[in-house]
Amino acid sequence: MDTPRPVAAKVIDLNKALARQTDEETAALIRASLGRPETPVPQAELDLLERVALGVTGQSRSVRYLLFLLPGAENPAGFKGEGLLELRALDRSLSDAFLKILDWWRGPTKSDTPLYQALERIAAAFPVREDNR
Repeated sequence: MDTPRPVAAKVIDLNKALARQTDEETAALIRASLGRPETPVPQAELDLLERVALGVTGQSRSVRYLLFLLPGAENPAGFKGEGLLELRALDRSLSDAFLKILDWWRGPTKSDTPLYQALERIAAAFPVREDNR
């Protein structure tokens, strides 16, 4: 009889997902009480950084690290960068794009969902393994 093969599946940490949702709701309430205008998502820059992050170059590694650094998440590929010094590894167009994302991220934002969606797609392309932890 054949032994069934294990199926790779993405594990979702429900506590983290609920905490992120609560954090977004709390941030929205704070923004509303401050009356500050919401910053629109720099979608073209986010798309550019996501495309680069899916690559296998040194700049790709730095972009992945920096994007996951924004919400304080661990880089799924396991790279432990040097904080914002990783900006120095990027060419001017990528560092400018990241700085636009950083400016948007500091808020107020209407929703943080665009960044989290990009991070989920990037994480799916770099499954965590023991050798990249």
